Amino acid sequence: MPKVIAGSARGRKLKAPPGERTRPTGARTKEAMFSAIEARLNLDYIRVLDLFAGSGQLGIEALSRGANYCVFVEQQRRTAGIIRENLALCGLQDRSKVFPTRVQVALNVLGRENSSPFDLVLLDPPYKDVPHLWPEIFQSLVKNKLLRAGALIVMEHDKEFEGMDFVTDLKLLKRCQYGNAMLSFSIYTPL
Repeated sequence: MPKVIAGSARGRKLKAPPGERTRPTGARTKEAMFSAIEARLNLDYIRVLDLFAGSGQLGIEALSRGANYCVFVEQQRRTAGIIRENLALCGLQDRSKVFPTRVQVALNVLGRENSSPFDLVLLDPPYKDVPHLWPEIFQSLVKNKLLRAGALIVMEHDKEFEGMDFVTDLKLLKRCQYGNAMLSFSIYTPL
């Protein structure tokens, strides 16, 4: 069962979706992820986008640590309901929005709404889908003007995937391996 590691909701146990459709980020991996994020980015007052959110634990961790607002995208309606329950459990529902739809649909809606750009994007897609999803998602983020210059993009993926540097305006900062999981940290540097 995932729990919040630090901040205002520290120690809160979060509900996780039943079954094997989601793969929660392990506590050790999540702690390493947020240590690296906070070394580069002050989380106070930033906007976060949590894609393939599952239980919402990554976005909730960012909110707990001071992020101003988080948009969660999870296509499984039942799982999106669990995100809402977890946000309420942590008292963070007023600083968030949950989209119970596919990532591409949510990104297009945010673009049409002229959403303010995000400072941090967290992605934890199904590992097998990363190679064909990632280029389309990144292009949609850029097309819809959802990334602030200098935005940090953190993706958890299989250690075999190496396609983070396929465009000139995305700079891979580092990769860290935790078991079969790999974390890639990139920064958006538009020309």
